[in-house]
Amino acid sequence: METLNGAAVEYTSDGEISEQMSGTVTHSLRKLGKRKVNILIMGRGSSGKTSMRSIIFDNYEPIDTRRLCATNEIETTHFPFLGHMLFNIKDCGGQDTFFNDYLSHKRRHLFHNIDVFVYLFEAKNGDEEFAKDLKQFQSLLSAICKGSPLVNVFCLIHKMDLVKPDQREKLFKDRENELINISKPAKISCYMTSIWDESLYGVWSSIVYRLMSNVHKLENTLKLFAEEMECDEVILFERATLLVVAKYVRVPPSDEKRPQRVSKTIKNFKAKLDRNKISHDLFEIKLSSNRIDFVQHQKLKSTFFKIITRQLSTTKNKWLTQSDVWMRKSATILEIS
Repeated sequence: METLNGAAVEYTSDGEISEQMSGTVTHSLRKLGKRKVNILIMGRGSSGKTSMRSIIFDNYEPIDTRRLCATNEIETTHFPFLGHMLFNIKDCGGQDTFFNDYLSHKRRHLFHNIDVFVYLFEAKNGDEEFAKDLKQFQSLLSAICKGSPLVNVFCLIHKMDLVKPDQREKLFKDRENELINISKPAKISCYMTSIWDESLYGVWSSIVYRLMSNVHKLENTLKLFAEEMECDEVILFERATLLVVAKYVRVPPSDEKRPQRVSKTIKNFKAKLDRNKISHDLFEIKLSSNRIDFVQHQKLKSTFFKIITRQLSTTKNKWLTQSDVWMRKSATILEIS
């Protein structure tokens, strides 16, 4: 038994909140103005589910995931997000016996009121293994759509680093087409991913974008800010995960994957600062033609700002200049050649 913002939370042997306590937790969250988001992560054994979750939500570095053990049945974790959401993440073991149990004994509760369904397919699997995956995915998707008609479905062709670079795009397109066809009428989103690059940050930022009911208001606010200050780009990150919450771009970057690359780089850099107990209210990246500021302030309790500006010749960068009074007291300068 533990408490969740004052409400007692009881778990069953497989990590699920008991049926009796689920209503209590939901009621407590509503009183606090919080929204519970149910996220279901599934895939066959050793597909990389727990490693992915640990990197995004537990600040693991990819190499550290090697010490993780196989998931036994269902592991449930709660992650506060942006102050008004609580991610209820269910990481499901992928052994065949568990899947049979999910579709029989646990079917009634496991697939009910799911907001996000993430399924991982191992990219290195041959056609025969992929066919087994498809059959399993189809059964799960059918059950989930009945219990959660509005679920957002994300399919990850994972461990792409194990596929030769010149074969990745074709493999992904073939797998994506098959998945889209067997999933109809449900709509799914497919991504190719690996723990060794920034791709997971792109996927989970897309998931967050789908869950944000006020994202367009945030984007409009960022637009006004960027235009007033003549910033090339303004991006809002969630503080703990460094996932992109919202952004506005005035000048399109040459690298479309820059936000997720920055997410990974800064998260690793921030983790090293935290380990060494170094404050990081602001850290600044200087490029040859741009200045990038990452702003964290006591008023931004759940987020980071990323502000990209041209060389400081424009007088409209007054916001940055005036903010230096408090930002530079704890600034860490990171030079990138």
